[in-house]
Amino acid sequence: MLTCSFKTVEYELKRRRGMRHIRISVHPGGRVLVSAGLLRPVQDIERFIEAKRVWIERAAERSKAAGESLLHKRDPEEYRALKNKAMRMILDRLEYFNKTYQQTWNRVCVKQHRRLWGSCSRRGNLNFNYKLILLPQDVADYVIVHELCHRIHFNHSKKFWSEVARAIPDYPQKRKHLRLVARGASLR
Repeated sequence: MLTCSFKTVEYELKRRRGMRHIRISVHPGGRVLVSAGLLRPVQDIERFIEAKRVWIERAAERSKAAGESLLHKRDPEEYRALKNKAMRMILDRLEYFNKTYQQTWNRVCVKQHRRLWGSCSRRGNLNFNYKLILLPQDVADYVIVHELCHRIHFNHSKKFWSEVARAIPDYPQKRKHLRLVARGASLR
């Protein structure tokens, strides 16, 4: 990764094999990452940055103002300390909610995701962010039920949301809370 500057925009350039387009992302704290193919000329990249400069500056300002979110903070020591506690809580809550849903799953993993609270694979693997242990229990329960309901409907259809509502009737408030936390708001 190369740190560069073009006019008023400081950015990190990441070259990737096979990438056809230029991609810009603004990360917590205002860090700008530009991804481009290995053979993309620097002039093309700089023209693209100039065309998107206003958007980049606005996004960077919003990101700096919001601060770093709970999801984006990475602390390996915290992860090691809380992983097992999070796993116990998640397994307990899965067992509790599965009395309602009667579903099976293949494997449950606790990971240090940077963008996800949880996921469900087609193979029936349930993955959860260890940071669920840091959330209020009712919000963590929503994430656990959400992934459990993907064992019934592997989509976000009306049927899926009605399954979520069986156990978490106020799920829209829980989703809103998660979005706020993901943007850097306080937990409560």
